[in-house]
Amino acid sequence: MKNLLTAIAVVLTTQLFAQTHEIVKHNGEKLEVNFIKTEGNLVYYSLPSSAEEKKISRYAVAQLNEKSKNNSQIISKKISLINKSDYNKVIVLKESETIGLTKSNDLKGFLGKIKGETRWSMAEMGEKRLKQNALKKGNQFIVITSNKTDNLKAIGYTY
Repeated sequence: MKNLLTAIAVVLTTQLFAQTHEIVKHNGEKLEVNFIKTEGNLVYYSLPSSAEEKKISRYAVAQLNEKSKNNSQIISKKISLINKSDYNKVIVLKESETIGLTKSNDLKGFLGKIKGETRWSMAEMGEKRLKQNALKKGNQFIVITSNKTDNLKAIGYTY
């Protein structure tokens, strides 16, 4: 009887620590994980040998495969920048949302002050200029570090 209970306990605990999901990143990398949740622009998971919660940008993950049921869920689609008008596809992220993406370039720009423009419209034009610069360098994501008219700065990220 004792051996039977031990065997049942081993089977149940093995399933708790089993690799239940596979994260497939846009760069082709695959991670064996235990999926926890998706919240905001982040995917939370833990490694099979650990209970520590980790996170990765939703934009770095192409799909999440559930091994036990052979289910697959698309997390994000890959962004392709081809035309000059594709600067609208460049996504502005917070620094905390770039986990799993590759830091690429520092982007800089200048925006001359136009008389009669509001601060809001100037900030919008600054963001547009930084997105256009990111497009030229092949960056799908940016983190804006300064959006002052005389000092536009951002950090570019890619897959």
